[in-house]
Amino acid sequence: MTWKINKIRKLPLASPASQLLFTVTIERFDLGAAPVSDVERASLSGWWGRVYVFGGAVVALAATFVGGAYAGRWAVKHQLRARLQGGGLWRKEGAKRRDLDVTGEWQPINTALVRVESTVIHLPNGDGWGGGIQPIEGGRIFYATKDGEFGVIETDGVVKVLPFKVDMNLDALKRHSVYQLGNFPHTWVRVTDINLTGTREGRYELLVGHLYFESQGKCMEMRLSRALLSITATDISLAEPFRTVMTTTPCITFYHPGYMFAFEGHFSGGRIARLGGDQVLFTTGDHGWVGTRGYPAVAQDDNSTLGKVLLVNVATNEVSIFAKGFRNPQGLTIDSQGHIWLTDQGPQGGDELNLVVKGQNYGWPLSTYGTDYGPIPWSLNAEQGRHGTGVQPEFAWNPSIATSNLVEVKGNEFPLWKGDLLVASLHGQAIHRLRLEGTRVVYDEPIKFDLYRLRDIVELPNGHIALLTDHGTIVLLRNADAYNKTPILDASRQQRRTSDMSAEESAFAVAGRYAKNADTGAVVAEASGHLPPAAAHGESVFSSNCAVCHAIESSMSLAGPSLKGVIGRRVGSTDFAYSAALVGRHETWTGRRIADFALKPDGMYPGTSMPPVSLTPDLQRDLATYLDTRHRQ
Repeated sequence: MTWKINKIRKLPLASPASQLLFTVTIERFDLGAAPVSDVERASLSGWWGRVYVFGGAVVALAATFVGGAYAGRWAVKHQLRARLQGGGLWRKEGAKRRDLDVTGEWQPINTALVRVESTVIHLPNGDGWGGGIQPIEGGRIFYATKDGEFGVIETDGVVKVLPFKVDMNLDALKRHSVYQLGNFPHTWVRVTDINLTGTREGRYELLVGHLYFESQGKCMEMRLSRALLSITATDISLAEPFRTVMTTTPCITFYHPGYMFAFEGHFSGGRIARLGGDQVLFTTGDHGWVGTRGYPAVAQDDNSTLGKVLLVNVATNEVSIFAKGFRNPQGLTIDSQGHIWLTDQGPQGGDELNLVVKGQNYGWPLSTYGTDYGPIPWSLNAEQGRHGTGVQPEFAWNPSIATSNLVEVKGNEFPLWKGDLLVASLHGQAIHRLRLEGTRVVYDEPIKFDLYRLRDIVELPNGHIALLTDHGTIVLLRNADAYNKTPILDASRQQRRTSDMSAEESAFAVAGRYAKNADTGAVVAEASGHLPPAAAHGESVFSSNCAVCHAIESSMSLAGPSLKGVIGRRVGSTDFAYSAALVGRHETWTGRRIADFALKPDGMYPGTSMPPVSLTPDLQRDLATYLDTRHRQ
């Protein structure tokens, strides 16, 4: 059996990715290598031939089904769908360079206030639940992979893999017996965040949060490491090698093989935010040591640096506890007002947004809005579903979204989002836009990115938003309204304000379509005494049915074109985005043609986008009279 792929077509979707549609046809079917002869073909025309062909077809369908099932499982295992989506393909260029289409196809995403566009960049060796991204000079993006490799995305679309790594002692870990256990998730041993800060021209301080295998104690620890980079327009290199700034305590031992996981590195936290000078904040998770199963509640233990926000001096290596009581603080940012915002993953439910203040206790694991996984109470909570101990969060998600990093919108690319917090999520596969009034969260708008676990988020100097995913990709977001596109909030289609309407139009609106004839006539006589009765009533018909979409006193287009001076004008001839049904027509508008068109738009011009208006013959006549009368005045 021979198969031929005869078409590969890219389908645009309202998401940051796109799907590939493969149309496959059977070119021919035979059981031998030689072509089917005329005699053989004739022999198949009988009853046995039909059985032969039918049986072959069944075999082909079964093979297709089984093969598709295995291919699907393989695709899930290797995240093929996420790799294929997004349109960016990379090719090798020398040993260290891979070329990417950064300026490729942008896909639209509609949100409540703005239309966003996204494009996707694929990173070499970028898969895994970790890593980080940071903007650097010249509009470039510096990134780290889960395993501690580094690279830079140039503005011309080239991704350069850099020749240095941060040491996580992975080789020694791979030789340890725990690495071979089925319940040891390798992907949780990772880089958790990076931070780049310029120290002087061409020099940057690179801070890396990461896990490290401690060989002697045979345990895992969190580290904050520091290096100095030399950055020019053409090269990035180490000016000073990595050194360890701090190490968390206690070192996390591996669980008994009977536990669900031998190591819970996904509860590591590990975000970095710079306060100023040599002072940084560094978050640490509790790694599952929560005061159950025989382990201490390290987040409440002042002798432990786990489950904390730590204040670290990267010059002197001094470390102190800034705040405590956190489970898995994977998001940390300092806004333009100096507020310290932190996202913390709860158990089943109860993901939190916290406003961090020095010296405060935020309650974990003694209180949470969540429960244990499954229908199990959280055993340390005094009252299930209540946050009774410690500082309560400013906002919480239930069900959980698996919060990761967050950023405040400060630039001018998204003016209607300015001052909002954008919270990336892993399980939720979305950005959650939080509208703030002071420090109060007014609402949460989720913006979906299906199939993408969003690990990190930063705002670039040009105002674009960059997202690092767990699938080895970076998603770039820009404001479509800023690129000569019709904004999603189209002011030309908004309803007219009563203050902008004439007294006559307002009077007719107040009178109402179904007012008593005597009352309507009185309003018409008062407001439109300059018109004959039929035309005056036609003005009321226009106000009730047409004025929302069509201006008649001015030349401004609303949802539809202005009707000022429409009588005698050629159909589809004004400066308006007409549908194809009206473009290029040679007829001219009369009052009667407009009234007939309003009643049955698609009947007069098939394909028009205008909806029909319900008019009786009398209303049609009076509307036409009004339009013709206005033209003659």
